[in-house]
Amino acid sequence: MTRYFVVSIATVCSRRYSSDMFVKLTTSGPRQYVKLVEAYRDNAGIARQRIIATLGRLEAVRAGKADSL
Repeated sequence: MTRYFVVSIATVCSRRYSSDMFVKLTTSGPRQYVKLVEAYRDNAGIARQRIIATLGRLEAVRAGKADSL
């Protein structure tokens, strides 16, 4: 009975959380990159992030020259 109760709570909690997307700036050496990131919770309820797309260098995105956009 306890095991079933724990599984039920995990199932309910994972359904309550939705994934959100946001833009993230990362730095690699002197350059900055713009990435589209999804925030989600795994089956254990731990917050995770996954990179959906790298949109390009920050200066290229600001200038409107990024191909991914």
